[in-house]
Amino acid sequence: MALHVIVGAGPVGVELASSLRDLMDHTLRRIYPTIDFAHEVTIHLLDGADRVLPQMDGRLSRIAMKRLAQQRINVLLKTLVSEIGPDRVRTKDGVELRGRTIVWSGGVKVNPLVTTLDLEKARDGRILVDECFRASGRDDVLVVGDAAFFAVRDQPLPQLAQVAVLEAPAAARNLAALVRGRPVLRPQTVASAIRIGNPASWNTAIAARDESGGTIEAVGDDVGDLASEVQKLATWANGEQITRVNVEELAVGRAETPIFAVTDAWGRRDVAATLRATESLLDRSHRPRSGELIRLVASLVGHVGRVRKVSRLADEGIRSSEIASRLKIHPFVAEKAAKQAGNFSPEELAQATVRLAELDAGAKGGSRLPPELQLERTLVEITRRPERAG
Repeated sequence: MALHVIVGAGPVGVELASSLRDLMDHTLRRIYPTIDFAHEVTIHLLDGADRVLPQMDGRLSRIAMKRLAQQRINVLLKTLVSEIGPDRVRTKDGVELRGRTIVWSGGVKVNPLVTTLDLEKARDGRILVDECFRASGRDDVLVVGDAAFFAVRDQPLPQLAQVAVLEAPAAARNLAALVRGRPVLRPQTVASAIRIGNPASWNTAIAARDESGGTIEAVGDDVGDLASEVQKLATWANGEQITRVNVEELAVGRAETPIFAVTDAWGRRDVAATLRATESLLDRSHRPRSGELIRLVASLVGHVGRVRKVSRLADEGIRSSEIASRLKIHPFVAEKAAKQAGNFSPEELAQATVRLAELDAGAKGGSRLPPELQLERTLVEITRRPERAG
């Protein structure tokens, strides 16, 4: 059995553990079919805190914990490491974990030079800075990145490259202002201050307000989607309180609708986009992957069937509005299906229906091929354009 031990369940450790399992489940499994990655490879994620992502909002920790459990990652919390040696990790309570791959992601320490500076520091050794990155309020010392303790709602931004990259332009503008004798730019509100931080920090600040807890519900738990929507909300609010009503009105809901990304890409006959959207849908689902795959196939069967019906009626010269009335679907859906039908011949739509029916049977145990491999093959076959003769 192969054992991987990752020490530190902050942003780096959680992302690394999840990515490592994804690599095994989605790529290496196909390359090495004789290895049972589900049972022969174990990933341990250790942390001394009582939850993963301890520096972020508790709701994000729960989402991450749920995802890690789905990926079969063994999370050991309140576990301190006392010794790391060749092929082993020993915890303070005497447990020994043996593994060929041991990764330290327990955080970073500030540069030793920082300790020699006569500036006010936080408990972790970072230099305390104000909203304009000034150390101790001094105009002649600005600090960013790992050395800066920049707090948002009393929580420091994590020591990550993404944070430093986003802090740098704001600090540079203030440095230029100081050199020219102009006032520095001081964010007036938390909403504007968090735009300096990384995506997770944006969502932490917003999610910390009870009224805005609907962001995750509306958008889903993908950090990239959350970052985009939270930044938009913060910009729109301009320092005012963001309420649940605001979230419901402004946030673009993606949590339950990514299937449209798959069907839209299929309708355009874009093979690469179809495969990417499918993989994203399977990855983001809170359901077991096998169950989500069957659900996806059922949705595709229904969508292709609807496109076939719309195609037949359109060939009879019936307008989209009348098609919508006959099929009891929204006019927009009918118009979209008609547009997609125009990219396929009736024979191609019929063949797609047959292939999806075969895929449905295979995914439910009627084939020896892995269901995800069957899905990928079928999607390529029903999406790609036919080769031109000659």
